[in-house]
Amino acid sequence: MSNRRKPFLAEPFKSGPFKLSKFNEDWATYLKHLAIQLEGFEKLPNFEEDSSIYIFSDYSGDHKGARFSTYSFLLMSGDKSSVFEKESMLFRESHSLGEKEISYKDISFGPLKRSIKDYLKIADQYIHGLILTVCIDNNIKSVFAADKTGAKNNLLQLSKQIDSGGDWSHQKLERMYRIYCIIVLLLDLTTTNAHKILWQSDTDKINEEGKKGNFSQSQQHFIRFLSEFTDKSYPLFGFAKTFEKPGHFTDLLSLADLAAGMTQDLLSYQYFNDEILVEDEKAEICRWLGRESKFLKKSCISITKIDGDIKFDSVKIEQIG
Repeated sequence: MSNRRKPFLAEPFKSGPFKLSKFNEDWATYLKHLAIQLEGFEKLPNFEEDSSIYIFSDYSGDHKGARFSTYSFLLMSGDKSSVFEKESMLFRESHSLGEKEISYKDISFGPLKRSIKDYLKIADQYIHGLILTVCIDNNIKSVFAADKTGAKNNLLQLSKQIDSGGDWSHQKLERMYRIYCIIVLLLDLTTTNAHKILWQSDTDKINEEGKKGNFSQSQQHFIRFLSEFTDKSYPLFGFAKTFEKPGHFTDLLSLADLAAGMTQDLLSYQYFNDEILVEDEKAEICRWLGRESKFLKKSCISITKIDGDIKFDSVKIEQIG
């Protein structure tokens, strides 16, 4: 008897309308309007033939003068990832990249600059899933209350209810909960109770090992968000951060890094008219973010503060500039 897996036959995407399992009009404004944006997508990845789902996330906007905080997520089929693994190894060999990490900050580095087009091409061809970037205007100090004091009180009160054992600052909780809300809603719309999930985040404040809180304790906050905002319950949910030794997971995480960095620059131009220098390699990333492929959808949601009002929008990258 053959142990070969049957070929994947289902359509790569499913069409809306979509409905979250626990949507509630009483949710906090950030969560509610984020939910409305995601429910309004025309299509989402169809993972009905998959047993495992991977999430890779990266973030931008901590540097001085940043206009936005950007949170990028690659949600993809784990079952189909072996093809990308093989192709990414061949890609690295052909461009003599060795273990060099592909990152937005180093994109002008010669070998990366010359190879970026091929890298994005294999991503489009061999990854089944979604890249979502959520961009939050840095004029918005908190998405969990109208003012700083209210946000601090709300976040610390929620943290005490979770009782993970960590002693978290409200700034770290703000970052954690922004990210957790996005992932939980995405999973609710794209997965079933049978899926096994692995989430790898770039090394960040939300998963650091500190005296007042550690990675294991932060996971307890995420698990609470899962139970609170979705009816999904998974047989396995794994957490990871950047591995010391690069591998094909690093090349998957790099796609979220490129999306976060490029979208940060594009929206700074779009909303604040900041000058950005778009060299050929960045133009290639722009085209990739604005280009739909057969298997990989790219989407962007902006959250801005204009004349005192908070506005949620779906951004069409291909229309910028």
